[in-house]
Amino acid sequence: MTCKQIFNNFFAFSLVVLTLLSTTILKAAPLKGLEDPKEFESLKELLDSLPEKKRIDPNTVVFGHGMGYSVPLEQETYQGDQKRQRTSWNRALDLCGLVGTNSSLTSDCVSALTKYFVKEPVWKYKRLYYYSDPMGLLNTTYNEINRRHYALPYGYDDYSIDQIPLWGDIFDGRLKQRVALFSKVAEDPKCMELSAATDSGIQEDKAERCSANEMYKYSAYLDACTAALQRLHVLNSPTRSRKDQYIGLNRFETSKLVILERIERPAERNLAQEIVEKGLLHVFWVIEQCVVDPLVLETSPGTGRDSFLEIAWRRSTVEDKELMSSIKRTHDVALKIAAKSGDEWAIRSLSQLSGDLISDVLEKYPLLVHRHLGSDTGGFSDELEWEELRRHEAKAYLLLEDLAGPEVAQREFNPSMLHEEIDYIRNGGELETLRR
Repeated sequence: MTCKQIFNNFFAFSLVVLTLLSTTILKAAPLKGLEDPKEFESLKELLDSLPEKKRIDPNTVVFGHGMGYSVPLEQETYQGDQKRQRTSWNRALDLCGLVGTNSSLTSDCVSALTKYFVKEPVWKYKRLYYYSDPMGLLNTTYNEINRRHYALPYGYDDYSIDQIPLWGDIFDGRLKQRVALFSKVAEDPKCMELSAATDSGIQEDKAERCSANEMYKYSAYLDACTAALQRLHVLNSPTRSRKDQYIGLNRFETSKLVILERIERPAERNLAQEIVEKGLLHVFWVIEQCVVDPLVLETSPGTGRDSFLEIAWRRSTVEDKELMSSIKRTHDVALKIAAKSGDEWAIRSLSQLSGDLISDVLEKYPLLVHRHLGSDTGGFSDELEWEELRRHEAKAYLLLEDLAGPEVAQREFNPSMLHEEIDYIRNGGELETLRR
């Protein structure tokens, strides 16, 4: 083990200890008198609820109610027709009425939700927000098969491209054809080579042969349906609070009550309620769209060869570990084929960049690569020094500032923490990518 690896391991251990200590300090007041650790949603949710040390989440703003009761704001999407979308959403709320996790949506409600969601960006719904007692605002990172939003949240550069994926692109009435197309692509050795770990970067000449954009849409379909079922499971789970007013409530019902009790200002309270309700309605709507049984890759224990397995979307699907493993692998294969064929939506949906893909993507999407390198999403800490990682973060900030202006850039990065690195780049300092 090298000195650097020893230092990194010690630093990682120290960071965990400091995080746990800071958690105790930050939560000391609301936890006073609690004796049962089950009062928490879980240690993982506790840590996920803490603010990130480096990155400023562009989706969340604190209105002064304390760390636990911030109000998430909708992601900027550069959508030109926001007024019409708002009218469509209000219409859907009127037709759907009050809903709970066991509600059945009317056909009019589903139609109104469809009119709204088909024009909404896929990336905008990367998280499901809810509230708990005593943790406050939480967001799901519950086994979603695409971990991009957790490893590297979608930023404003992702929304600045000319065309972004909308839900209408995924649920476009061509799901059966797309399933058949996946089986054809997955049987093509040249396409499957793209999903291997030892390939040679982007090969745009295979985009047509391997149906690049269709493979992205198939991966997004698997991701959306799985995430919706998982999120419904989360919201339908009983709360862990033992306070009288929460006993017998699930997490969705608890969420609504916590908002009423803890967020005082009417405008902010209404916004929080709307966001929580939208999360559930989006879950219901997606499940309504998941009517086509997908094919997933299954490896035969005897031969080690892949075969196709047709599955049905059920609530119990997410409880089957072997099935979930097959869904995740199939998603990763389809997304990697799409990205390696040069599809921009797929490239921006990868949770990690590694190997020859980095240099290829750097030519076309430098901001994306510097965000990855500055966030260490690919496990680059053994290859780049800490100072170099921060320089990449500073470079990403400067590129985003050029693209969208300082106000937008500062929602995602904190330049006050990167003074030296920004000066280094502005003075012509060179950046390393990865050592080979």
